[in-house]
Amino acid sequence: MSSAEVEYNRNNYSNLLMGIHTVWKTVLRLCLSAVAIFLVFHEINFKEFWGYLVHINRSYYCLAIILQIASALIAAYKWDMIMVRMGYARDFRFYAKAYLVGTMFNQILPTSVGGDAVRVRYAHKLGAGLRKGLYSVLADRYYGVVGLILLNLLVLFSVRPVLPPALFTVIGIVLLAVSGGLLFALLLSRFHFLKNIKIIQMFYELSQALVNSIGSWPHLLALLLLAVLANFLTIFATYLIALSLNLPITLLDLLGLMPVITLITLLPISFAGWGVREGAMVGFLLFLHLPKSAILSLSVLYGIMLILASLPGLYFYVLHKVEPSQNAQESINNER
Repeated sequence: MSSAEVEYNRNNYSNLLMGIHTVWKTVLRLCLSAVAIFLVFHEINFKEFWGYLVHINRSYYCLAIILQIASALIAAYKWDMIMVRMGYARDFRFYAKAYLVGTMFNQILPTSVGGDAVRVRYAHKLGAGLRKGLYSVLADRYYGVVGLILLNLLVLFSVRPVLPPALFTVIGIVLLAVSGGLLFALLLSRFHFLKNIKIIQMFYELSQALVNSIGSWPHLLALLLLAVLANFLTIFATYLIALSLNLPITLLDLLGLMPVITLITLLPISFAGWGVREGAMVGFLLFLHLPKSAILSLSVLYGIMLILASLPGLYFYVLHKVEPSQNAQESINNER
């Protein structure tokens, strides 16, 4: 057997192992979602649960879907600003379509961040290398989490919704831990010797990309305001779902609790967040003395809202090719 054939067989074997590994991870996440959903649902009153679902106020629910789409568009503009800071063409229509396609894939791929890989692919169309495209998407995620924490802190320490002390402490610990991680990611770029260590070089470059994306103080403030607004609209959409179910829960309650629930849901351990989200919602919202069936109906309708709000992404992916505008394309060609 020639060396070329040996190399070909080795590559095929490597691809096969990677494929098996991916399948097993997908199966594991499906199993974790199924187990989590079973554990959360097995003791509820299904008649009561179904009663909540079929008697929702459809007007409130439709408005929630619209707000969720608006939240995605605001986040897309934030990504646009980050890409411009990284030296790529401004093309909001392209980023908006790409972002919506990404949200659609987030709902059908095994993790809640699966659509990020799709966005990296679209960033590549604007001339960004795969690594720079990845950094732009991770930077967008970074600011999204920062906005979530800022919103949570603003509510918890200024308005102070009525939460049990133990729950307030748990939320504070989670926010402190996540904030520490975010700060560490930003400061990593100061340790220049890390760029010569291959195993962590990528983290150093990501930290550099985060620092470079800041730009001026007005630019940073705009990024943070967009991040806070996008998260606020999602939480307000959740509040509208609660209103559609006639649940005795306030907007301040959700502003205090939903950020931590969202952070838990982002963990890539389940299928599109299903199961983990339901467990987190029950764990936190039970402190508000809501019936378990009511909380689960809120969680399920929230998940369905995310799917419905991602349908424009399905349209753009299947029926409308997502390509950079002519001006952006000319800019890419000039750089080449």
